[in-house]
Amino acid sequence: MAASQAATEIMYVRGLLREMGADMSAPTVLYVDNSGAVELSKDLKSCQRSRHIERRHLKLRELVAGGHIVVKYCPTADNCADVLTKPLPPADFRRHAATLFNMTGRPTDLTNATAVSKLRQRTFDVEAAYLKGVFETNETLYARPPPGYRSYVKGNVPVVWKLNVPIYGEADAGRIWNRTLLKQLRKQGFEQSEYDPCYFWKHLADGTRMDMVMYVDDGYVVDACSKLADAELEHLNAAFKIEIKKAHFFLGNNVHVHARDAAP
Repeated sequence: MAASQAATEIMYVRGLLREMGADMSAPTVLYVDNSGAVELSKDLKSCQRSRHIERRHLKLRELVAGGHIVVKYCPTADNCADVLTKPLPPADFRRHAATLFNMTGRPTDLTNATAVSKLRQRTFDVEAAYLKGVFETNETLYARPPPGYRSYVKGNVPVVWKLNVPIYGEADAGRIWNRTLLKQLRKQGFEQSEYDPCYFWKHLADGTRMDMVMYVDDGYVVDACSKLADAELEHLNAAFKIEIKKAHFFLGNNVHVHARDAAP
């Protein structure tokens, strides 16, 4: 059951990496410390001892048969996940922790890859994003006046306001803004991920690509220092008024780019 759940996460990551341009032609290796689970993943037939397992937990069989995942046995002594689930002797704990944090070998050095170009990372914020939402032709929204404004006329006739744009605090404002943003990005030729709706990308005419992550009104952009990427952000700025900055902070997290191939 745990292997099947891990397999679904693997398929999600594989799909996302494929959209980012990574080669996913080779299957992903899933290490399991249970030899019975390894054999069960390779057997498409049901047996007396596995009939109690729900069908949704047998999805791993289909993924193995389809060549997406390869299940291999991992001895207990080499299972670094044990550091998170059980007490271990100090030596084993340090060894497994070092493996999880990639401290046992040389770190991956992308500077030796000839295909890697300098990447530029930037963030931007849409000013007053909810007010930039656009109503559909047949969509009309009304709101009651806030406290301090006239609420009734001619005695007991209540006053309501017809909204020209969505406002903060309105139930549908977030949905309308997201719909407006999607229309603009699709108009500019961006594709939306099938695996994560916050991720967008576009292949530019100069042979590079532009990747963008949007969370409500905050964006994170990665490109290969392309002038066409600058033009795309200018189009976005013309539509919504955005403030572009070098990536130092995003969604409450500090951003430090350590790769030597990163753009200055």
